Amino acid sequence: MARIAVAGVLAIGSVASADPLELRIDVVNGTLDWIDGSMITLVSSPADNRFGSLTGVDVIVTSPLAVYSGPGVLNRFDLHVSADGLTIEGLGLFTSIPATTGSTLTGDAAGPTAGTYSVGDFSVLENLTMGSYELTRFESWDDNVRISVVPAPAGTAMLLGAASLLARRRR
Repeated sequence: MARIAVAGVLAIGSVASADPLELRIDVVNGTLDWIDGSMITLVSSPADNRFGSLTGVDVIVTSPLAVYSGPGVLNRFDLHVSADGLTIEGLGLFTSIPATTGSTLTGDAAGPTAGTYSVGDFSVLENLTMGSYELTRFESWDDNVRISVVPAPAGTAMLLGAASLLARRRR
């Protein structure tokens, strides 16, 4: 698996994409989703596919994966979770051949799905704090990676709330 380490310095003067690559983690339904329409582009080689602080690996996910256009294939991503299990501190993306300038990673229209793990499982992620935050890129990519930790989709919560109100009125 090719991954080239480069000093952790942000690129100066690079242009960020409109919607940075986003991984949505639904802690209620146990699903992962690379959000359709989100994207990052490799602006300089060699590629450093680390985001945030990847000082350890707590989970290795082989599916779902972002859509990769570049040499080789994207075959997994690694996540490093804080010691208290509340935040993701780092993400590593692994390709079979090093990415080259112009390679992209984009979200997938497939929607949320249960992950496939070669190390760990979803229980490592189920206590993450709700919210959205970004894992800082190193110099290779044009933008950070956003991680959104959510409960069930808003529509589901609204339906459950409405059902609860109806049930109370019938008592």
